[in-house]
Amino acid sequence: MRFFLFSYLACVLATGVSAQEVPESPQVLKVSAKVMAARLLTTVTPEAPVTPKCSNRMVTLDVVVGEEGRVSSLKVLGGFEEYRQSALAAVKQWVYKPYLENGVPTSVETTVQVFYPGTGNPGPLLVPDGKGGVKGGDFLPMPPECGPPIRIKPTPPQ
Repeated sequence: MRFFLFSYLACVLATGVSAQEVPESPQVLKVSAKVMAARLLTTVTPEAPVTPKCSNRMVTLDVVVGEEGRVSSLKVLGGFEEYRQSALAAVKQWVYKPYLENGVPTSVETTVQVFYPGTGNPGPLLVPDGKGGVKGGDFLPMPPECGPPIRIKPTPPQ
């Protein structure tokens, strides 16, 4: 009986079958938010709950963009709970110019921040500037009754 068991194991090993063999999944390149924001072709404005007048909200998403430039998967990384579904529903419809790696369209992973201002329409925090780069989204400043804007002074080097 042992002879047959050892013979069976020898045959299995000889054929190269292994329990650990798993087909490799294609690698997804990680690309910065700024690079992918410059490639945005179409955005959909999120439908948002009412944002308090003197307050801003944001949702950060991990986004995989497929070879054809369409969003293939999304995951919430953070942000206000009541705004997450709105951000997911909108970003799922965004379209990007396909990302090329060595001239070949490639799936990429990036981060998207959806901004919900106290005044104005929500949208991506970064948008194409029309010159191949990016700029901040077109958001209205806070109304005067919200007080002066916060000014952050850089710390001088020591």
